[in-house]
Amino acid sequence: ALFDPPSSYGYVFESGTGPLFESVVLPGRLDGELYELFFWENNDWLLQALIDGLTPYTFLDPVDMFAIGNFPDYGYGIEGVTFGLTFDSSGVFDGSVTSITRDELYGESVPEPATLALFGIGLAGLGFARKKKKSV
Repeated sequence: ALFDPPSSYGYVFESGTGPLFESVVLPGRLDGELYELFFWENNDWLLQALIDGLTPYTFLDPVDMFAIGNFPDYGYGIEGVTFGLTFDSSGVFDGSVTSITRDELYGESVPEPATLALFGIGLAGLGFARKKKKSV
């Protein structure tokens, strides 16, 4: 089974009840692109830094959650991909790594079906009004 859906753009790292994250090292990239580091603040993901693969990134203060965006699509999720993580204390890591989409990281919303329906009705009304005006 795949670890994540094919539409994932990145991954959320959560520490659970164990120690906090102190630093991260991400896999090297062949495409020359940079990873995007996000922190969860005020109920939103905020872009904090761009990170090069294989370069350690140390957080200013230990964190319990962060996200990495612009993750390359290896075609098989992140199974077998190695991450380097350090923690602020010893203990058992009981956290998680879950996939996240680009829209979730950047807060771009998909229009609600009702909004699309109203838009469609409006366009149909304009078309009908135009047709009626030409007939008169």
